[in-house]
Amino acid sequence: MEEKDFIIENGVLVKYVGTSNEVVVPEGVTAIGQCAFLARDTLTAVVLPEGVWRVDYQAFFGCVGLTSVSIPSTLREIERPAFGDCERLRHAYYENGKYLGNDTNPYLYFDGPTEECGETFRLHPDVKVIGYRAFDSQRDLVRISIPEGVTAIAMEAFRKCSSLTAVSLPETLTHLGFGAFHKCGALSEVEIPPAVTEIGGNAFRGCKSIRTLTIPAGVGELAPLTFSGCESLCEITLPSGIERIGMQCFDGCRSLKEITLPSALKVIVSGAFKDCVSLREITLPSGVEEVDDQAFYGCSALSSVTTEATLRRLGAIAFGKCGKLRLIRCPEPQSIAEGKSPFYACPRAPSWYFKHTSDFDLRAAALLHWFENESDNLDPAPLRHLRENKRALLLYFTRRGDVEAIDRLGAASGVLFTIDELDEAIDTSEDPATTATLLDYKNKHYSQEEVERFASDKVDVALGIKEPSDEEIAKLLSLKSVSDGYVIGRYRGIYRDLRVPSHANGTPLIAIGQKAFYHSEITSIRLPSTVTAIYAAAFAHCPNLTEIDFPEGLRHIGYRAFYGCLNLKTITLPATLEHIEEQALRHCSSLENIRYRGTKADWAKVKNYIDRYVSLATTVVHCTDGDVSYIGPYDG
Repeated sequence: MEEKDFIIENGVLVKYVGTSNEVVVPEGVTAIGQCAFLARDTLTAVVLPEGVWRVDYQAFFGCVGLTSVSIPSTLREIERPAFGDCERLRHAYYENGKYLGNDTNPYLYFDGPTEECGETFRLHPDVKVIGYRAFDSQRDLVRISIPEGVTAIAMEAFRKCSSLTAVSLPETLTHLGFGAFHKCGALSEVEIPPAVTEIGGNAFRGCKSIRTLTIPAGVGELAPLTFSGCESLCEITLPSGIERIGMQCFDGCRSLKEITLPSALKVIVSGAFKDCVSLREITLPSGVEEVDDQAFYGCSALSSVTTEATLRRLGAIAFGKCGKLRLIRCPEPQSIAEGKSPFYACPRAPSWYFKHTSDFDLRAAALLHWFENESDNLDPAPLRHLRENKRALLLYFTRRGDVEAIDRLGAASGVLFTIDELDEAIDTSEDPATTATLLDYKNKHYSQEEVERFASDKVDVALGIKEPSDEEIAKLLSLKSVSDGYVIGRYRGIYRDLRVPSHANGTPLIAIGQKAFYHSEITSIRLPSTVTAIYAAAFAHCPNLTEIDFPEGLRHIGYRAFYGCLNLKTITLPATLEHIEEQALRHCSSLENIRYRGTKADWAKVKNYIDRYVSLATTVVHCTDGDVSYIGPYDG
């Protein structure tokens, strides 16, 4: 057996191409990839080396002659049906359970019961791993004691054990897999041992009866949906070293009244505490950098939010529908997500938010009031923001038929409507008085010659006779000012092949805002190197987008950034990329080329949360020095 018989990438055995009937997998392999030995009907025996921790989906499917597999002590997970249709594969049996192992320990891996297991179940004392879906949907199981020596409970091992009320976990346990106790609705007693360093997403999702939990000190991240739907959870202790709380981690924990967030915490991901209706106050640690979309949405009892941290980003409706929120003490964030206000449907917002008008229902009239009553204020930010958003404000008042507000806005110092803005508002107006006000303003400030010249230029651009200028494109991008540049808001243009300028009014365009091109008709887009971030759903559901090439400089791709781009075939990522959020490429079923302008070693450093179960047309990233798997941690 030679090295050329194995195709190995980054420790994953991707394919066995040899002809031997008895295979000894080489040292250094850490995982057996999907379909690696698919339908090798002459294969009879396999030895997996120490270091292998996972056997993936259909790895040995259809190996009808396989009788023997030697499992290493490092194994944590065998995903079904890894050995599907391997009817001759020999197991070790103990009472009414079947096991896989090796000559030293034939009972190393528990593969499941041989029949319905009843109220209680006895595991062999030498078992080390509770396998993938080992007790899945065993609805009669009430209690189980897991022997000392077990180090891992694999993915969905006790999923839907709806009668399970208590489980005793051993001190040797280090790994709780994804969905390990998902929908164990009766489970009320569980103590996570201090040796545990990894708790997978969905691990306790839907465990409606659990009241208290303590997370061990070695856990550094809370995965998405870990405690979602734990309706009775009223007390949880988190270790100080946790840096990230994942998407919807505590969503629907309706009994949780208070929580002390870890001192090392940096990121609270979207929906992390959504609908925690009993949560009363939150103190964000000084190191928090990001509070994402809907992080505390629907926390109807929340009255106080305090922090000394200057957030890098505050997400849309992060504190939406927190009706009792009165005290908000925090510095102004570096950027605020596009879309609905972080304080949507809240009675108050912090004073710095006055400068941001992403929620016009709350802020449009207030900006005018500021101009008329406090225009001598030395802080120029509200006046600048009034000028930068005059188009959206004009349309807002036009839709409302508020003639008085249009007059006042037009009279504001330095705020002069363009012909394009006036024409758009006139087309929108359904009120005769409002239309008359807009026409009067247009006739007062522009000559007939100027109006005709503008109309001619607009036709030339639409027909492709004239390339639109940077200024003309900038007007279509709903630019929002943040501390170090502009964020692109909702795109309102007709151009399908779009070139985005690097600057507007001398200020760089640094980010693509939330849902900026959502449901857009664009077929291609050329972004400048000044753009460093793409926020949530920025290009979601763009049916005509087939290819996108990101320039160097981009660091962050947000949650569901390209969700539902069904015809996207090629995406090129820069070597500067640092982070890809959850589900960024979800439902991109035509994606066949993921290119990365960095090395395989560079790609390994990217915080990549691409859902590994998403069905794409490719399973690799093409790096400058070869191909690697695109699969990142599974985040649900």
